[in-house]
Amino acid sequence: MKRHLTVIGIAVIAGLAFALYNLKYQVHGLEARRDALTQAIAAEYESVRLLKAEWSFLNNPKRLADLAKRHLDLVPLDASRIVSLDDFPRVSRQPSGESSAEPATRDAKTSGTGTKWLVGAHTVPSP
Repeated sequence: MKRHLTVIGIAVIAGLAFALYNLKYQVHGLEARRDALTQAIAAEYESVRLLKAEWSFLNNPKRLADLAKRHLDLVPLDASRIVSLDDFPRVSRQPSGESSAEPATRDAKTSGTGTKWLVGAHTVPSP
Protein backbone atom coordinates (compact mmCIF):
# COMPACT_ATOMS: atom_id res chain seq x y z
CA MET A 1 0.00 0.00 0.00
CA LYS A 2 2.85 2.36 0.82
CA ARG A 3 4.41 1.62 -2.47
CA HIS A 4 1.28 2.74 -4.37
CA LEU A 5 1.13 5.97 -2.40
CA THR A 6 4.79 6.64 -3.14
CA VAL A 7 4.29 6.11 -6.89
CA ILE A 8 1.19 8.33 -6.90
CA GLY A 9 3.06 11.02 -4.90
CA ILE A 10 5.99 10.97 -7.35
CA ALA A 11 3.59 11.21 -10.32
CA VAL A 12 1.77 14.18 -8.73
CA ILE A 13 5.10 15.92 -8.00
CA ALA A 14 6.29 15.29 -11.59
CA GLY A 15 2.98 16.67 -12.96
CA LEU A 16 3.26 19.77 -10.77
CA ALA A 17 6.90 20.27 -11.83
CA PHE A 18 5.88 20.08 -15.50
CA ALA A 19 2.99 22.53 -14.94
CA LEU A 20 5.33 24.94 -13.12
CA TYR A 21 7.91 24.67 -15.93
CA ASN A 22 5.20 25.36 -18.55
CA LEU A 23 3.81 28.30 -16.52
CA LYS A 24 7.30 29.80 -16.22
CA TYR A 25 7.73 29.93 -20.01
CA GLN A 26 4.21 31.32 -20.50
CA VAL A 27 5.08 34.13 -18.08
CA HIS A 28 8.31 34.82 -20.00
CA GLY A 29 6.30 35.04 -23.23
CA LEU A 30 3.78 37.42 -21.65
CA GLU A 31 6.58 39.59 -20.25
CA ALA A 32 8.18 39.81 -23.69
CA ARG A 33 4.80 40.79 -25.17
CA ARG A 34 4.32 43.40 -22.43
CA ASP A 35 7.76 44.87 -23.14
CA ALA A 36 7.01 45.05 -26.87
CA LEU A 37 3.66 46.76 -26.18
CA THR A 38 5.35 49.20 -23.79
CA GLN A 39 7.86 50.11 -26.50
CA ALA A 40 5.07 50.50 -29.07
CA ILE A 41 3.13 52.78 -26.70
CA ALA A 42 6.25 54.87 -26.08
CA ALA A 43 6.78 55.17 -29.85
CA GLU A 44 3.14 56.26 -30.30
CA TYR A 45 3.52 58.88 -27.55
CA GLU A 46 6.61 60.18 -29.32
CA SER A 47 4.71 60.32 -32.62
CA VAL A 48 1.86 62.22 -30.97
CA ARG A 49 4.36 64.63 -29.40
CA LEU A 50 5.98 65.27 -32.78
CA LEU A 51 2.61 65.73 -34.48
CA LYS A 52 1.56 68.26 -31.81
CA ALA A 53 4.80 70.16 -32.33
CA GLU A 54 4.28 70.14 -36.10
CA TRP A 55 0.66 71.28 -35.66
CA SER A 56 1.83 74.15 -33.45
CA PHE A 57 4.34 75.18 -36.10
CA LEU A 58 1.80 74.96 -38.92
CA ASN A 59 -0.76 77.00 -36.97
CA ASN A 60 1.66 79.77 -36.05
CA PRO A 61 -0.26 83.03 -36.69
CA LYS A 62 2.77 84.77 -38.23
CA ARG A 63 3.31 81.91 -40.64
CA LEU A 64 -0.39 81.79 -41.57
CA ALA A 65 -0.46 85.56 -42.13
CA ASP A 66 2.57 85.28 -44.43
CA LEU A 67 0.97 82.43 -46.39
CA ALA A 68 -2.29 84.38 -46.68
CA LYS A 69 -0.40 87.40 -48.05
CA ARG A 70 1.46 85.32 -50.60
CA HIS A 71 -1.35 83.08 -51.85
CA LEU A 72 -4.78 84.59 -51.18
CA ASP A 73 -4.56 88.14 -52.57
CA LEU A 74 -6.97 89.41 -49.91
CA VAL A 75 -7.55 93.12 -49.42
CA PRO A 76 -9.08 94.89 -46.43
CA LEU A 77 -12.76 95.78 -46.63
CA ASP A 78 -13.24 99.50 -47.31
CA ALA A 79 -16.28 101.59 -46.51
CA SER A 80 -17.36 101.92 -50.16
CA ARG A 81 -18.23 98.21 -50.26
CA ILE A 82 -20.76 98.47 -47.41
CA VAL A 83 -24.28 99.33 -48.57
CA SER A 84 -27.64 99.70 -46.90
CA LEU A 85 -30.87 98.00 -47.86
CA ASP A 86 -32.14 101.21 -49.43
CA ASP A 87 -29.52 100.81 -52.19
CA PHE A 88 -31.24 97.67 -53.50
CA PRO A 89 -34.20 97.93 -55.89
CA ARG A 90 -37.68 97.25 -54.60
CA VAL A 91 -39.95 94.82 -56.37
CA SER A 92 -43.68 95.20 -55.91
CA ARG A 93 -45.70 92.24 -54.75
CA GLN A 94 -47.88 92.07 -57.87
CA PRO A 95 -46.27 93.32 -61.03
CA SER A 96 -48.58 94.34 -63.83
CA GLY A 97 -49.50 91.51 -66.18
CA GLU A 98 -49.60 88.69 -63.63
CA SER A 99 -52.66 87.29 -61.96
CA SER A 100 -53.33 88.13 -58.33
CA ALA A 101 -52.91 84.47 -57.30
CA GLU A 102 -49.19 84.25 -58.22
CA PRO A 103 -46.52 86.53 -56.72
CA ALA A 104 -43.78 88.00 -58.94
CA THR A 105 -41.05 85.87 -57.41
CA ARG A 106 -42.26 82.53 -56.18
CA ASP A 107 -39.45 81.94 -53.66
CA ALA A 108 -39.35 85.51 -52.30
CA LYS A 109 -40.77 86.23 -48.88
CA THR A 110 -42.91 89.28 -48.26
CA SER A 111 -43.10 91.59 -45.30
CA GLY A 112 -46.25 92.94 -43.75
CA THR A 113 -46.19 95.90 -46.19
CA GLY A 114 -46.35 93.69 -49.26
CA THR A 115 -42.88 94.58 -50.62
CA LYS A 116 -39.90 92.34 -51.25
CA TRP A 117 -36.18 92.95 -51.16
CA LEU A 118 -34.19 91.02 -53.73
CA VAL A 119 -30.50 90.56 -52.93
CA GLY A 120 -28.71 88.45 -55.52
CA ALA A 121 -30.39 85.07 -55.50
CA HIS A 122 -31.75 85.55 -51.96
CA THR A 123 -34.65 87.68 -50.78
CA VAL A 124 -34.70 89.71 -47.60
CA PRO A 125 -37.98 90.96 -46.08
CA SER A 126 -38.30 94.72 -45.86
CA PRO A 127 -38.05 96.31 -42.42
